[in-house]
Amino acid sequence: MPNNKNFTLRILILDRMLRTNEGSDINEMLDAVNDYLQERGFPAVKSKVTLHNDMGEISNTYHVNIISRKGCPDARRIKYRYEDISFSIFNNRLSARHIRDIREALSFLSCFKGIPGFDWMDEMLSRFDVAMEPEAAKVVQFEESCRKLGMEHFSPLFHAIRNRTPVSVTYEHFDQTTRTMTLSPYYLKQYSRRWYLLAHSPRRSGVSTFCLDRIKAMSEDEDSVYTPIDLDIDSYYKDVYGITRVPGAQPVTIRFYVSRKDFPYLNTCPIHQSQTVRRKNYAGAIMSIHVIPNTELMMRFLSYGDGVVVLTDIPMRHEIIRKLKKMLKMYESFK
Repeated sequence: MPNNKNFTLRILILDRMLRTNEGSDINEMLDAVNDYLQERGFPAVKSKVTLHNDMGEISNTYHVNIISRKGCPDARRIKYRYEDISFSIFNNRLSARHIRDIREALSFLSCFKGIPGFDWMDEMLSRFDVAMEPEAAKVVQFEESCRKLGMEHFSPLFHAIRNRTPVSVTYEHFDQTTRTMTLSPYYLKQYSRRWYLLAHSPRRSGVSTFCLDRIKAMSEDEDSVYTPIDLDIDSYYKDVYGITRVPGAQPVTIRFYVSRKDFPYLNTCPIHQSQTVRRKNYAGAIMSIHVIPNTELMMRFLSYGDGVVVLTDIPMRHEIIRKLKKMLKMYESFK
């Protein structure tokens, strides 16, 4: 089996060198491949065995003979080339395996279809549909946004993040007040069928979160200075469920009861990566997570109804109780 890391880049160079009349020895191949990889910021190949395996894979996959002969004048050098030097793996039709791999990749890329500013991807996917026989049935589906509101800002924000360009945003808050502000955009994230922007606002320290569907207008702000930040998105959300990280808040251990009925689901689909089972009996289980409490987590707990009960005495537990009492009154008032 070949070393799959950068395999496609390696065989691109090997294919060129195997098409020459005189052929190339393994040292020449290694130098050429490493020059190509390092120019593009990839690590060099350390073992000649890797290239021998690559040539074996080319021969087996494309059914082509690779011949070896002693070099001249140095008979100790073994040179390799295609038996038919008019052959090239890039002139051949794709194998069934490669077509299958491309189809799988296109299934994932298709989740970008219809996003404003990604028309080029629609065109590319259409070209592949024409070039290859389409699959008989769709086998992968991604959850789409519940609304298209705000998606016209996706592409401009995407490019502003890539180019580190400040943006002027007119934003409508949940209380329906509207404010125009300058933001330094950092990241686009989807949560619960909704897209969010993580950005820095001069009025607040750190990172703030904005719903794309609440952005009423947006444009690049070339007169402002972009504020860079060292943001590791994985670390930022490590102790968070959902999208909101409360500024300055620290994670706490939250214990909660899970009914016997809901345990199998929550045990295989945990609320958070830190989830553990403290104890379990016939009636249910006590579980815990180590997170920063936020609104999204509270709504997740509420979604289980009487199947989950928060046990840790934190403000979120009291807010859940208040909401449940209010819900009961609302239901009773509509008898």
